Amino acid sequence: METENLNEIRKQRGQQIADTSRIMHREKGGYVVPSQTGSGVYLVTYENYQPKCECKDFELRGILGIKCKHIWSVELTINKQINADGSTIITQTIKKTYTQYWSAYTQAQTHE
Repeated sequence: METENLNEIRKQRGQQIADTSRIMHREKGGYVVPSQTGSGVYLVTYENYQPKCECKDFELRGILGIKCKHIWSVELTINKQINADGSTIITQTIKKTYTQYWSAYTQAQTHE
């Protein structure tokens, strides 16, 4: 497969992770990205503006310039702006969650 096609497939999978999962920023750097297929997590870091991931896919293909789906999920979630003075502003999309009142839901369903 072409590098372009591999990147597009991983970008689509990264978008699925970004849409369905919570990506957390660590204070000491990096982003914690949940595994799409298991219960683990991967750490995505940036060194000199170059992304790195702990996953096997990045280990095997990162040197070819192919980003893994975890890197794509971070890049689709954050927006980095570098100002003229060299300062950086990072805006991260945060998914708002709400508590569920299951007892009220169950009662409403039972007494329709």
